[in-house]
Parts: sequence; C-alpha cells; structure tokens
Amino acid sequence: MSVTLVRVASFFAIEFVAPIMFESEPDLDLRVRVDHVGIAVDDRETVATVLKLLGGDLIADEPADGFRWVQYELGDLSRIELIEPTADDTFLTEFLERNGPGLHHITFEVASIDDVVSHLDSHDVRVVDRADHEKYREAFLSPRSTGGILFQLMEYEPGYCDVYGEPGVGDDLLVDHSYVE
Repeated sequence: MSVTLVRVASFFAIEFVAPIMFESEPDLDLRVRVDHVGIAVDDRETVATVLKLLGGDLIADEPADGFRWVQYELGDLSRIELIEPTADDTFLTEFLERNGPGLHHITFEVASIDDVVSHLDSHDVRVVDRADHEKYREAFLSPRSTGGILFQLMEYEPGYCDVYGEPGVGDDLLVDHSYVE
C-alpha cells in the first residue's frame, strides 16, 4: 500500500508541478519537489511494522495538538509520514471517521513559500491555511482547488533538522543544501 501511494504521489506531483516549474515567471522562485506523503492511521504501529520491513528508518516522532506524527525515511529521498489522533474531536478523528485510514496529504518542499503561494493565487488556487513555525513555514491548498487532494507546501529554514530530527537526519533536505545559501 505504501509503495503504491508513493508511486501515485510521484506521478500526480509531476503532473501538478510541471506547469509551475516551467512557466516563465523570472521574478518568482518556483522550485518545488515532493517532500513526503502523509497517511492518516488509527494505529500507527501496524503500518510502522510494514515500513520497517521495507527498510524504513524512523526519523521523527513528534506530538502535536490532538495528534502525533511519525516519519520514516525509505531509500535515499522517500519519506512517509503517519499521523495518528491522540484526542477526540480533532480534524484527524473527523477525517478518519469520514474517510477511514489512507492518504491524508502530499507535502511539497518549496524554495519560497511566498512566491509559490502568490503564483498559485494568481491562478485561482486557494490557500486555506498558512502558518509560520520554528524553522519552517507551511501552507495548505484547498482540496477543492486540487482535485480532492490536500496539498501542503513547506519552506524549510536552516537548522530545521536540528530542531525536528535526530542527529544526522534530514541531510537530504533541500534547505540544508541547494535552496538556502
């Protein structure tokens, strides 16, 4: 199931991202790549067992407001995020009741969230939520604008891995290499 989701996400991302990457807007930094696929689960241990059997390494395990997210790295650049509710009556419990376990979101790493959001807005793609956090900024695109799939945009800042990962984790994040000078 996880491999299929990654293939679907990669295919869909190529179809969605290609116009952004190649459209001529010289004043905007529109570089983007698929960062991870987020899967809503009732019980993360069941899925985690399979991810470990596939060679996945746990790289993050963080509590959040009403849910917990864990992230596994598979291979050299693939990441799967499992999100599990830790409280009743949250966006995630509502999602699971309505849809059951499965694809929750696809996250794209962007070089400039301001530029990408501006570009999408100029093409009537609606942003439904936007926030700045310690070491990263994020925005969510309305599933009504994306064919029913929740897209998350993330712009990482230098030091992200020091705050959110284990030592040595995230060496492949673009923020720590080519996107931030």
